[in-house]
Amino acid sequence: TWPSTVVPMNGSKLAIVQERDLENGQIFFRSKINSAIRFGRDDYQQFLDIERQGASRCNTILVRVELKCANAWQELWRGKFSTGSGKFELDRCVFEVKPDTVDRYTCILEAQSVKQNILNVPPVSAEAINIPSSIEFATCNLISLGGCDSIYNSGAGWDLALEYFDSTLGRNVRLYWRERIITDCVADSPVPPPGSGWILLYDNCDGSWPYGECSFYPQDGQSVWVRPPSISYSFGTPVREPDASCVFPVFAGANYNGNPNANVCTGNSVGPIYVCLGNGDTTTFDRNRTLYDSIGYLLEKTGCGLTGIRSDFLEWNPPGDAPGYVAGYNYVTGEINQMDHLLIAQKSDIIDPTASNPATSGYTTFKDMMKALNVMAQLYWDIDDDGYLRIEHWRYWTFPVGITASAYPPVIEPQTYQHLAEQIPRIERAEWMEAIGPDFIGADIYYDSPCVNSQGRDDVQEYSPGKITTDIGYIMNDPTAISKDGFVILATTFDGSDYSVIVAVGALSLTYVSNAPLSWANLQRDFWTWNRYLPEGNMNRQDVQFDGWRPNIEQEGVSLPLCCDILTFDAKDQVVTRLGQVIGGINATVETAEYSLHDYKVRMKLRYSY
Repeated sequence: TWPSTVVPMNGSKLAIVQERDLENGQIFFRSKINSAIRFGRDDYQQFLDIERQGASRCNTILVRVELKCANAWQELWRGKFSTGSGKFELDRCVFEVKPDTVDRYTCILEAQSVKQNILNVPPVSAEAINIPSSIEFATCNLISLGGCDSIYNSGAGWDLALEYFDSTLGRNVRLYWRERIITDCVADSPVPPPGSGWILLYDNCDGSWPYGECSFYPQDGQSVWVRPPSISYSFGTPVREPDASCVFPVFAGANYNGNPNANVCTGNSVGPIYVCLGNGDTTTFDRNRTLYDSIGYLLEKTGCGLTGIRSDFLEWNPPGDAPGYVAGYNYVTGEINQMDHLLIAQKSDIIDPTASNPATSGYTTFKDMMKALNVMAQLYWDIDDDGYLRIEHWRYWTFPVGITASAYPPVIEPQTYQHLAEQIPRIERAEWMEAIGPDFIGADIYYDSPCVNSQGRDDVQEYSPGKITTDIGYIMNDPTAISKDGFVILATTFDGSDYSVIVAVGALSLTYVSNAPLSWANLQRDFWTWNRYLPEGNMNRQDVQFDGWRPNIEQEGVSLPLCCDILTFDAKDQVVTRLGQVIGGINATVETAEYSLHDYKVRMKLRYSY
């Protein structure tokens, strides 16, 4: 029951504003009151009486704003406050307070930053094959094999892996390998990667790289570093054509002329030769938690009583209503889903998986987890009508037309718009807490377009998923370079009893990499072609036509009368406008909507895509 009706002193200036927080992965709109409410006279005295009862000062007081539609009162907004959160002007008999919104999101948003220990979730075990993403191979078939060692020497980081007889050539061939990393220069000086033993192979800080472009070459302002491999393998004999018995075949380059870079871009001078990496070192990590259980635990600890979690993208209790959804396949890529069995581990349990004392502290928050999923794979969340947390890719969140502006005369539709060029970065850059492999370091998304207008500002949009590392090869091979703070997330397969970390081809290195689905190169290739700033850009060092982009054309001042059916309009839905038809038959999305209690108008800021 609502015991009293209050009449704010500034009621004619109040408005309810709908907006959303996409930056933190929240696809939904929330209604908020635009300013503090001022109460006087009897209303003031009512709140003063509560204030003077010290024990009641922090009690919750609910307030709602109603509008009369069709001879019935309809709720527009609900909030809460206490007298202990407001301001009393005793000499003027005024109480002022700005209530917080009360809706289906209130509970979880109030609890989203409370840290909880997800290591309270039961652990699961996973196996990982140690394939560093930085491995590079070369072959040598000089008639005098002794001459090979002078070409592939330790000064260039090479180490002899094995010598074998190649039946195609009719003579022995030597296989060499090394680790090879590209780093950014700082103050025009080369900077070594983390760890020890690195040798500067080429300083391209001045942009003098002479060997052409390929998938693994230094850009201007970068340097190339090499070192002998830090892991051991029991290599099998390389093959000319990989078959089913050759697990994770990797192309081995070759050169005879002593040029330590030629095989990077010019290919194999003796024909295709492949190394089968599937017999590499395997490590068992038995202190992981499923990401599904971990987020479920965070939800449970909020005490908000949500029904559970649903996701077609992650295949967590999938409803199956995402366009293109087929069980076992990812509806964004159309390929077998590599995101349906994500595991999370405290970093120290990956750094030292056999430690006698496993990690016991793995504190994180619901907000941090949602932010990480948003940055990693463009995932956004909502709470559906059944009380489930719904997590889906940007592509899923497409909405129907909600209203046609011309149907609400006297509508005001200014035929003025502006391009938000100053809000478009020239570069988008994502970074893990630690990474060394080229796929995990990734490459910038670059927009070479006059639609970008930096106006002297920093035109780099940086993204971080928080204290998370996915370059498991880096951790396994150089554990002392890794901070014990934070988490590792693993993409795995599950056969009903065992989890195995996925080994796949990196989109930049073009070689097999452990946990490759969670490298920036692969995440961007698979999931970042949506929700970009412009229709075209350069991603993974290739020009790309993106699948979906943000609305960057803004129209302000659209005003509609506050009719009864407008009260049920969902701001996530599209708006048909006269301007949208003029500029190409494009429907508008709502940036903000303001419901004025003064003149009963709805004022919208709308945006359009290119």
